[in-house]
Amino acid sequence: QYVRDVDVKVIGTQNKEFTAGETDLRGVFVADAITGRSTVIARTEEDRYAFYRGETVLRPQQNKRPAKPGQDAAAEAAPAPSVGKDLLLRNIIESNGGINTLQRSNYKNLINNKDRGVKAKKAF
Repeated sequence: QYVRDVDVKVIGTQNKEFTAGETDLRGVFVADAITGRSTVIARTEEDRYAFYRGETVLRPQQNKRPAKPGQDAAAEAAPAPSVGKDLLLRNIIESNGGINTLQRSNYKNLINNKDRGVKAKKAF
């Protein structure tokens, strides 16, 4: 079951800080830049929690990269900007566009309807 507005915290074994936020209208939370094995904690009400510990190592290439001389470690560990909200907004706009097109077509068919009144055959 997908639930919206759930508080979620995610950390990887190679991360220093939690990534936190809420699920969107679809019940989805996107956590970027998680490195290592993930641990996820979700809370939906005061006393309802879910806990998950991942088995797959995420972003293993991040662990194996040698540090370049003169590169700031903090800049390398900075999470990428979240694209989840932008993607959600784009999907909503596209969906609304399709719905609007369908409704315009239905409205035009209603306006251009040549039948007057209700025909007895169509009513039953």
